[in-house]
Amino acid sequence: MRKRYQPNRKSEDGIWRIRTYEGIDLLIENADVVVNMKAQRIRWIGYIVRTDNDRTAKIVGEWRPVAVKRIGKKRLRWESDVREDLEI
Repeated sequence: MRKRYQPNRKSEDGIWRIRTYEGIDLLIENADVVVNMKAQRIRWIGYIVRTDNDRTAKIVGEWRPVAVKRIGKKRLRWESDVREDLEI
């Protein structure tokens, strides 16, 4: 969250200050971080669905490997997490 809410500059003296976790809590009003991140993933997948077919993010998202399937447990994929979030 500290990376998302980047440092800001006080206008009086022009000094940059790094936000503390307490300050970030005040900004987001003690919101649940997990719920926030799930909402951001859903927003991102909506953006990808609406983009043109020649965009790199859409091409990579729709690409399916042609290789032989591996034996064992399936790998976790970002897309499956988003689908699970949408079902909830």
